Amino acid sequence: MNEEKLHAVPPVSGYRPLSQAEVDLMNEGKALFNALGAYLDKLAKPGGDIVTDGLCISIARTEAQTAAMWAMRAITKPGSFA
Repeated sequence: MNEEKLHAVPPVSGYRPLSQAEVDLMNEGKALFNALGAYLDKLAKPGGDIVTDGLCISIARTEAQTAAMWAMRAITKPGSFA
């Protein structure tokens, strides 16, 4: 039988063991969202003749953080509301 090793459950209520494939998928997503965060940081301080709208960047950052949270929850499928 081909059983995939599960990672230990963190001692936090509502969490479940994650497979290596799930961990890899989360790490890939986190890297992508970190790259997006770095891009938004770059937009916030463009320099030169470029002027960006700080409010739009703030909204983009908030929405990206929300998207990252939902993407990670889609993988982890927590068993509780919080």
